[in-house]
Amino acid sequence: MKHRPRVVAIGLVLYLAVCFAGAQEAQSPAQIAEKIEKILQEHHLERAFFGAKVVSLANDQILYAHNPSSFFMPASNMKLVTAVAAAEILGFDYRFQTVLATNGRIANGCLEGDLIVVGSGDPTIGARLGSPSLEEMENGDASCVFRGWAEELKGRGITRIIGNLVGDTSVFSGPEHGEGWAWDDFPWGFAARISGLQFNENLALLRIAPRSGEAATPMLNLMPPGALQLVNLLSYAGEQESPEVEVTVLHPGVLELRGKVRGNRSSLYSLSVPSPPDYFLGTLKQVLVDSGVSVDGAVRVMAAGEPTPQPLETLLVYDSPELRYVLKVLLKVSQNLYAETLLKTLSPLKKQKSFEDGREQVEQVLGAIGVPEDGFVVSDGSGVSRYNLVTPETLVTLLRHVYRQPYAADFLDCLPIGGVDGTLRDRLVLSPAAGKTRAKTGTLTYVRCLSGYVTTRDGETLAYSLMLNHVAPQLMRRPETVLDEIVGLLAGMKR
Repeated sequence: MKHRPRVVAIGLVLYLAVCFAGAQEAQSPAQIAEKIEKILQEHHLERAFFGAKVVSLANDQILYAHNPSSFFMPASNMKLVTAVAAAEILGFDYRFQTVLATNGRIANGCLEGDLIVVGSGDPTIGARLGSPSLEEMENGDASCVFRGWAEELKGRGITRIIGNLVGDTSVFSGPEHGEGWAWDDFPWGFAARISGLQFNENLALLRIAPRSGEAATPMLNLMPPGALQLVNLLSYAGEQESPEVEVTVLHPGVLELRGKVRGNRSSLYSLSVPSPPDYFLGTLKQVLVDSGVSVDGAVRVMAAGEPTPQPLETLLVYDSPELRYVLKVLLKVSQNLYAETLLKTLSPLKKQKSFEDGREQVEQVLGAIGVPEDGFVVSDGSGVSRYNLVTPETLVTLLRHVYRQPYAADFLDCLPIGGVDGTLRDRLVLSPAAGKTRAKTGTLTYVRCLSGYVTTRDGETLAYSLMLNHVAPQLMRRPETVLDEIVGLLAGMKR
């Protein structure tokens, strides 16, 4: 998606106050705690639930703690747990492999048999990989990988496939959504289904733009076209109205859009597709045909439990980018599908990998780095589920462990940088923490979290976890400002 123009989310006066507070030397943990408590009091969080832990990585000294062993819904801070488990179990050089094979033979330019695509759950095939920036999708080339496959097949002498285009998704089993996901999130791209064959993150991008004429409905531009059928019941918001779009699934692949949008600017949304394997295979077939490889047969997804035809001849093997790229998208963009895909991938089984087996692997990693069994509840890999529970202490233990591993530099490179990129691009811009903190955001309704690393004014590196739950909108319009002020204070201090 396109970068939004930088917006200073917090008023200049507030940030000047933060900078002034951060410029004062905090000589002791007691002084640091006093200043943090003052920030909390100023924001009137009496009815919310706040927890935090801040530790110096130079000597493990605890600089601040508030409800450090209490459970909080972590939102996307859960991605830190999933990412570390993937780094520990898979390694940063890990690549997903997609295999194109056949049960037929090649003769006179024809593949006399089916073209079978054996998926591994690769989440990267699509527009983001074909984009100038991993944080953008709209300007990306979604079909770049598929066109490469077409050229390889032609290089094998194949210009016509007489059989079907068949998808093998048996690498994964069980639910397509994480445990505890809300049903009304399912139409949106951030709650896309997980599959063994995944294209364009199992979503389509929707650009809603104003159209001239008083009675004209907003204009819809779906990318790629035809991915979904849309019923447009949108109208324009008045000057005093807040824009809001509601999506209802009328039938699989048919969505109704209601609500109001701005009449003076366009907006970009993402919508999930009903059947990721069909989306993958249908797009692949079209790209093959457009590239000069005709397909006589139909698109077909193998049924659960259906044996793969044998013997198979491998035609090509496609390797995804390394885990380094996957984790950058996962953490900087906060991409939920990548997290859930990794959770299933962590299963030790070669096929029929499941969320349940992946959760067991995550729990083992947490135990191995010193997190007690009562320090977490793992329900999904992304943090979309409200069943996840984590303590600030758990996240700081995790961050401290990572900082001392050989892969620490790779991992830190995947985290959003305050005021610079990812989900922190438009936050901390005028704060002492701008460019000085690498951290994972976490956002759900009534939940804001921020956990990562910050470098102080005198070069000390701290690991921190700040978790805020049960903060209602009438209590505070932008609850993340509390967390940003605290990180700004930490960045500005000198001990």
